[in-house]
Amino acid sequence: MLILAVIVLFFGAAVSQAQQKSTASLGSLSGTNSPVTSSNGAAKARENAVNVWMELHRDDSSEGVALLKRAVDETNDTAVKQRLLWAVSKALASCSPFDKRKCETAAKTGYAN
Repeated sequence: MLILAVIVLFFGAAVSQAQQKSTASLGSLSGTNSPVTSSNGAAKARENAVNVWMELHRDDSSEGVALLKRAVDETNDTAVKQRLLWAVSKALASCSPFDKRKCETAAKTGYAN
């Protein structure tokens, strides 16, 4: 019984952390200090940021793509929008062949299925 309780607590904490990670990550992604959105960042820094972003979402790459697309839709800054669209295309390229269709849908709609 104790083992079951520990498993339930661990699973609940893991789900909560994953939800917080996605929310916090999206907020930091759209911030002015993000290498993805900043005009001061080098191209390699942007590429590395997208790679790290997709690594954070490796269990559901379509969710990582969807969050990037939502950031595109939420910004009014044309330059930031352009850099985020670039990030979406890079993220799509990193999706596995198995997830490609889900990632493409997420890039169009901003939602992962």
